[in-house]
Amino acid sequence: MTVERIVPADRAAWLAARGRDVTASQIGALFGEHEYVTLFSLWGLKTGRIPREEEETPAMQRGRLLEPVAVQMLRERFPRWKIEHNAAENVYFRDPEARMGATPDVIATAKDRGGKGVVQIKSVEASIFKRKWLDQDGEVEPPLWIALQATLEAHLVGARWAAVAPLVVGHGLDMPLIDIPLVDGVVDAMKAKVAEFWAMIEEGREPTPDFARDADAIEAIYHADEEAEADLTGDNRIMALLAERAFAKEAIGKYGTRDAASLIEAARKLPKSIKTDAELGDFGLVVTRLRALASTVDGTRKDEGKPLLDATRDLNGWFNELKASLDDARTRLESSASDYQRAKEAAKRAEAAEAARKLREQEEAARLKAAETTGAAAARAEGKADNLASAADRHEAAAEARTADLVRTSIGGVTASAKSVWTFRVKDYEALAATMGPLGPYLAQADVEKAIRSLVKLRKGGTSLPGVEVFEDTKATFR
Repeated sequence: MTVERIVPADRAAWLAARGRDVTASQIGALFGEHEYVTLFSLWGLKTGRIPREEEETPAMQRGRLLEPVAVQMLRERFPRWKIEHNAAENVYFRDPEARMGATPDVIATAKDRGGKGVVQIKSVEASIFKRKWLDQDGEVEPPLWIALQATLEAHLVGARWAAVAPLVVGHGLDMPLIDIPLVDGVVDAMKAKVAEFWAMIEEGREPTPDFARDADAIEAIYHADEEAEADLTGDNRIMALLAERAFAKEAIGKYGTRDAASLIEAARKLPKSIKTDAELGDFGLVVTRLRALASTVDGTRKDEGKPLLDATRDLNGWFNELKASLDDARTRLESSASDYQRAKEAAKRAEAAEAARKLREQEEAARLKAAETTGAAAARAEGKADNLASAADRHEAAAEARTADLVRTSIGGVTASAKSVWTFRVKDYEALAATMGPLGPYLAQADVEKAIRSLVKLRKGGTSLPGVEVFEDTKATFR
């Protein structure tokens, strides 16, 4: 096999070079596994029936702008690799005999991986990554068309290994590195599919469109003057096409039930046990298509529910904002009231404690006098001491009374009171985090404080945590 390495002068030259071949980014369409390109739309592009888009789409722009970020992340994560950002120069590799080509994003040389390899970079929004790149067990599994792309790139470059690096864009950046096994026979299958594709074009044959996916391609190929009229009298094929289109729309509307039923039936007909590699391949084909359709169904569910969710989100947003403003105003007033009631409580307790102290002193003096006298004088002194003791008991009880009993008052039809609550403040989060072991760095501080709040509510003053102060506070109440 002879592979040409083309360094294009500009983007136009790169696009022209790619136009002669089925490229790695398109190869999945020949297997019916591409998310964006169908066999019919690829045929339209390669025959010139569909104009080649020269302008950069928003998705292409996002990928182009984020690709250098991903390359830098690779270099920081694998400092011993020799990393070449091949796509920065649009260096194109092609097999002129097979008419297949590729522009790998990254060509890396890693001794720990046996030498040269390719890394395909994809930028993916976090929710889409979760929906399309994770299997039912939460394991990362790239879409098949992307795995095929990386496989063809590795073949053309002569690489010993291939990987995909999805740059997951959310609140932060994450980029797992996913190895793509280079399976014997896959490239041969690609060559066979590509040969069939070019033979179809050379013979003037046209693939059957997928009416559920190829509406735009059909419009681009068969568009006519808006004012032109076509006489289809006697041409009943248009009725069949319309019927098929209606059926396809109905199937889409039912979330792919037609395809689901056929795939489930195909799965049912497979043998219960696998005896040969060929049967294993049959199982794999059905499994991948079941997974892809399940993902499509789930995506359709989300798309169908999105208008309702958006409306609910807007409605909740308006009411939540209003409620937050009301709660903010109430919280500010309650905070001031709590400060006042807290000071009032402290003054009442201090006043009662001081009164009790003075009464105890008077009680002690009366009992000394009773001890120094006799008869009626002693009895009167002892009676006075008992009365003083009772008064001191009442004041000591008042000093230890419930918060509400100390500060409750009614003004203008509103009863203002207060309650004692156990609360906390984190004074040293590092000391607290040290008790969490290996989970500490992965727990948000807000979640940790929520857990502490529940613990304090349960254990009250018996709560003991490093770096956390637990105390009893006064909170104003109104009714």
